[in-house]
Amino acid sequence: MDKRLELLKNYNKIEHLNGLYENKANDYVSLKDIKKINNQKWAKNPNYPYVTVTHLLDSYYCLPERPDMAFTFLWKSINSVYNKHYLVEAGEGQSIGGNKIDGREGDGKKLYLMIESISNCLNNSFIYEGNTFIIRDLIDSYVAKMPIKTLRFVANYVLKGLAIDNKLNYDGPNANLMKIHLSSQYTTFKSSFNDLISIIRDTYGQSYLEICFLKSNIHNSQIDVDTSDRDKSRRLVHSLAEMLKELLTKKQATFKDTADEEEEDKYTFTFKNDNDYLKFVFNCILYAMRNTSFHGNVASRFNSKTFDKEAITSSTYVYLLGHLFLTLCLYINNELTTQELALNLENLKLI
Repeated sequence: MDKRLELLKNYNKIEHLNGLYENKANDYVSLKDIKKINNQKWAKNPNYPYVTVTHLLDSYYCLPERPDMAFTFLWKSINSVYNKHYLVEAGEGQSIGGNKIDGREGDGKKLYLMIESISNCLNNSFIYEGNTFIIRDLIDSYVAKMPIKTLRFVANYVLKGLAIDNKLNYDGPNANLMKIHLSSQYTTFKSSFNDLISIIRDTYGQSYLEICFLKSNIHNSQIDVDTSDRDKSRRLVHSLAEMLKELLTKKQATFKDTADEEEEDKYTFTFKNDNDYLKFVFNCILYAMRNTSFHGNVASRFNSKTFDKEAITSSTYVYLLGHLFLTLCLYINNELTTQELALNLENLKLI
């Protein structure tokens, strides 16, 4: 019997945890010493961010053993903060991406508004261990430590999205209905970075499309992507992930067709501004991770067949990146001072 079914039949929390970590939890967990978010002024202020704090407590409750579950509650805290920011900005007649807020914006637009606000504060400074840092340094430091597995997640959903987008037949009366098989992660990436999607399609995408085919996923009735060459598929995903890491760390990367080593055609993509860079980090990575885990369309990360030490490292990183983002959101809402952002540099040592 599958060990998951066996555990489900006679559930025991200790056995579940020992099974996940192969009885070596202490060797893997690293968030037991996380520096937690707090503002001393909240104790004297009855109007402290109550909703945010309630979900943050649930998030910390899941640590250190389950950073994947903790991230779900952490995002609820994040959601409450950027929703408040949106309401305040809407009341003042502000805009998102140059378009005036009209009250019909969804979560994605509200998140963009918060990212825009953060991008305007990147040069604000604080002191840590006697040195001066700016918020830009803080974010760049986290990006530099991003595990390649986290970026393989992005490479996977982009390439699979391209495959579905290119192989599905959108003709006829069911054209719009067919688009439900495109993941929200892919459609968000495409709408935000259409030029980059085109570059990936003309380079990695060409090779990927040659070896993949569509099939029905029996677990969730979605259209899924399979491959006739798993080795090549893994190499393409990994190579694209490494290219995305270069793009994030250098703000620019040059892509070329991986199918032809002598190919002279090269395509360079550069982030136009800080706002686009932050959108990639906090929307196309962090928010995409949230959507994947929250909607339950894929297996639980820690209970899946592919769970390993690398997955723990990636989940730990994603949690800390989300923790950083929450502090930045609270800072924008005047709930934390710039100096209180220094806790993120202490937490960076846990990665």
